[in-house]
Amino acid sequence: MLSLLADIYDEVTQVLQPLGLDSECLGGGKIEHRPDLKNIRIFSYSQGFGKADHHEAKKLILTKYPDYKIEVSESNDY
Repeated sequence: MLSLLADIYDEVTQVLQPLGLDSECLGGGKIEHRPDLKNIRIFSYSQGFGKADHHEAKKLILTKYPDYKIEVSESNDY
């Protein structure tokens, strides 16, 4: 079952607050991960939070998956 972005954000906030940390959701989207092809596609947006900076997400993901092809798409379709 997929969690909604708001549900995930609420869970993260509950962990951060006791540590004295604050957070702000800067948007959302979808990520399609194809490990068999070493490919990740970042696309779409969150209806509640708007579109995240997908190029910034790509930079972060590349730190964990440097040998992957990471595609940023403006499409909202799978």
